Amino acid sequence: MAESETIAPESQTIKKVEAMKRIVLIVLMGLVLGNFAGADIYIKDVVRTDTYVDGELVGSKETAVNEMWIGDNKIAYMTPPRILILDLEEKQIFIVNRSAKTYVEAALPLDISKLLSEQVKSRFKMYKTTGTVKETGESKEIMDRNCKEYEVTSQAMYGDTVRGTNKFKVWATTDVSFDLGIYETMLRNLRMISNRDERYREELRKIRGIQMRIEMTTEQDGAEVKYVEEKVEMSEKQPPAGIYSAPSGFTRKDKLTSEDF
Repeated sequence: MAESETIAPESQTIKKVEAMKRIVLIVLMGLVLGNFAGADIYIKDVVRTDTYVDGELVGSKETAVNEMWIGDNKIAYMTPPRILILDLEEKQIFIVNRSAKTYVEAALPLDISKLLSEQVKSRFKMYKTTGTVKETGESKEIMDRNCKEYEVTSQAMYGDTVRGTNKFKVWATTDVSFDLGIYETMLRNLRMISNRDERYREELRKIRGIQMRIEMTTEQDGAEVKYVEEKVEMSEKQPPAGIYSAPSGFTRKDKLTSEDF
């Protein structure tokens, strides 16, 4: 029997096996891509209070969990009292009061003065928050990302009078897999809603990237108390249905009132 005749059946078997491998690989790739099709960025941070005595941690209490979803030209930032949603494609912003189950909708760019009730408008004129930001040159690693350290000094103002001063540190990074533009747009709008004055908002823009950790330290009854807000998860996930629109069953209103702050 010729050599070519003896090899031919084995060669055909190998070709069939290789073809089956390619089919399996294509199917698996399809499943993987299907799982991540439409996946958005999910970010979770935890707010807690850490208490130290003589440099030793003696207590830690979680006080809040904040979540953020970042999609295609959309972002939703959820804290216990409120939700802030931006849709850059539709040029809309939603400010949601979770406890009152109400929301205000407005066009972007935001003109906050048009959204305030007369009572809140008067308060915004009298009470403002101003401050300064300084990059320290220090850094630390958080969630395997190099984060630059910033020192922030904020002052609560009543007219021209300083009513209180806070100092805190922020660690931020630009080492992320998504466009930071929409995150920074969300922060600018959040700061307007929170009545940071124009000078302070400009100072806060010195903080480059996503804020991975915020830490403020105070002294209470001989103990050192640290208020910490820190990112604990940053991943790709399928977003819940309706996450980028006002919650179903919530009532729309025209103006922001005192209960929204």
